[in-house]
Amino acid sequence: MEDAIERTVDYAAVCQRLNDLAACQSCHLIETLAAEAASLILEEFKATEVAIEIRKFILPNTEHMSARCVKSR
Repeated sequence: MEDAIERTVDYAAVCQRLNDLAACQSCHLIETLAAEAASLILEEFKATEVAIEIRKFILPNTEHMSARCVKSR
């Protein structure tokens, strides 16, 4: 990889789009949200590969539950 800012993804824009996605989706599973988020990043931000992990902090006696999705072009 190069140390070139113009070759990176705008992380603030990615965060905003992921917030929008999570707010408008009616996903029942974090696995579904992770897959849709990964697809969105590949399509809208022209990434060549994305790995995303969604963590859910709802169960007692556990740190968290998570789902991970890796996609590439």
